Amino acid sequence: MTKKIPLTIKTADFISLFYNMPFMVQVETTTFCNLNCPMCEHSYSSTKSKNMSFETFEKLHKEFTSILGKKLIIYNLTGTGENLMNKDFLKMLNLCSKSSLFTYFTNNFTLLNQDVAKKFIQMRVDRVFISFDGATKETYEKMRVGAKFEKVLDNLINLIKTKKQLKSKKPEIIMRFVPTKENIEELGELIDLAKKTGVNQIDIPQFYVFEENKHLKVDDKTLNKALKSTKEKADKLGISLIIKEQKPLPVNLCKRGKYSCYVTVDGEVIPCCILAQSSDFSKNKKSYSFGNINEKSLKKIWNSKKYKDFRKDMVNGIKPEKCKHCSLFY
Repeated sequence: MTKKIPLTIKTADFISLFYNMPFMVQVETTTFCNLNCPMCEHSYSSTKSKNMSFETFEKLHKEFTSILGKKLIIYNLTGTGENLMNKDFLKMLNLCSKSSLFTYFTNNFTLLNQDVAKKFIQMRVDRVFISFDGATKETYEKMRVGAKFEKVLDNLINLIKTKKQLKSKKPEIIMRFVPTKENIEELGELIDLAKKTGVNQIDIPQFYVFEENKHLKVDDKTLNKALKSTKEKADKLGISLIIKEQKPLPVNLCKRGKYSCYVTVDGEVIPCCILAQSSDFSKNKKSYSFGNINEKSLKKIWNSKKYKDFRKDMVNGIKPEKCKHCSLFY
């Protein structure tokens, strides 16, 4: 089984054309992180970490809800850090909850105590991805440096247990496994672990490659073999797999840059999270940005000539200069 996400190109086109706004906004609420993962750009950045201010988030949120209301399809509160390290993160979530917007984020579950777990449920967060890049203690802690396998597993089980106690269907909980040379052999074992803990979905994104992590890229033959055998096992155990395309695609198929945007912790508006995942992003942030929401509205930024020309190039299959280092599209 493959889990469908609540997005369609038809809906995205309607919102983008009729409202002149993106259908999804991804917000970098923090660049602080308590882990040092070898596949993550955060581990190689020399830039001082920051939290997005609640005032900046609130400004963005008010603009979206005033223009789109509940028509905004997705609010993704995932950035290059661990979102719970921003003391205002739960306040930000509460704003989303009150507006009934589809909200999700990725979390490493190291800081997920009982109180926070209850708030995720009570605020009716739609979806939470838990970063889980290994099925054994040794591999998991090698990929998630600074995390403790047993503690994170306990926090995951506790969230699922609390959901049942509160008789809530939300949040949808999905394991996210980034395939690398170091962990690909454990993908099949992760199916067993998911079944044991009560998670019924696993997301396998394409590994985004940049200079410092390229040694971790798994070869296509090994990757495809693991994906095939894992799919067969998952089907037997009733686990849904969300498998992203594992090879580069034409840039005109990229929905990130055409229909959505990424707002950095400083308020800079860039096309997508992939730009923020480059090793040189922190040094050249301004050159990737189309504008700052602290200086002008997102609608003005989105409808600027430069941003329109950028999206036009993508539609026409021309890879924009800002996307030159992206390994997901060509």
